[in-house]
Amino acid sequence: MTRGEAREIWRELMGRYRGEVHILVKHKKKLLFKHNQEPDLIKAFHGIGGLARFPENFDKFVRISLEKLRFTIEEKWKDEEYQEIACKLRKIIDEIRTRLISAFEYDADEFCVLNHGDFWTSNVMFKCNEKGNPCDALIVDFQLIHYTSPAIDLQHFLAMCPEFDVRGDKDDYFLENYRTILKSTMKKIGCKTNPPTMEQLKKAIRKRGAYSILIGLVYYPRIIADKEDVESFNDLMKTGTSKMDIFKNPLAVKMIK
Repeated sequence: MTRGEAREIWRELMGRYRGEVHILVKHKKKLLFKHNQEPDLIKAFHGIGGLARFPENFDKFVRISLEKLRFTIEEKWKDEEYQEIACKLRKIIDEIRTRLISAFEYDADEFCVLNHGDFWTSNVMFKCNEKGNPCDALIVDFQLIHYTSPAIDLQHFLAMCPEFDVRGDKDDYFLENYRTILKSTMKKIGCKTNPPTMEQLKKAIRKRGAYSILIGLVYYPRIIADKEDVESFNDLMKTGTSKMDIFKNPLAVKMIK
């Protein structure tokens, strides 16, 4: 599978998945009822979703990880730009849990979808045809679903999945492709809800910026670390502390910079 082929399937999968969760499929019909006709059903997925399922030490782990990052930036990188970043991190750390809970909250005035909650490449299975070319994809692992702005899954994807040379610089490209496939899918399945504009999507992402901090500065460095440099998630949650040194990995350092 080439990078281009994987990218095409991936961006279509995102839009198609987001569109289809507006409709609950029953028997063999696509359009049985819309979520606004069954509000009590959707309420089951409101709130803070997967965040509430993590143990108390998860908060400790996030705060300590960000504090170690802040301290190292402050000590190693003396440029004014990085000192300002360290100062901002100091202010964020004490309120990170509150901001993360707020990021997951359902807002009836926003365009909302059923988020996957852990939307990245390891939770997608690709199917290839007899020539070895990708022809379909399937999302798996729906343990952390929650109904709120698509900004959650979009931030997760943008912070975890793009190659380094396009990370951040191509966000508008990915978001516009997401909107294109989303609109097409919503029209195809008869969803009457208006899809979000680009500005609405960006506003929702800015509103939930704390989630990007969690994924980009806490989760992602663990994903790219060598196995011997990190403990299992279960062991991590027993103490809330990690042995990982984020600055040991050159790619993580490059990503932070």
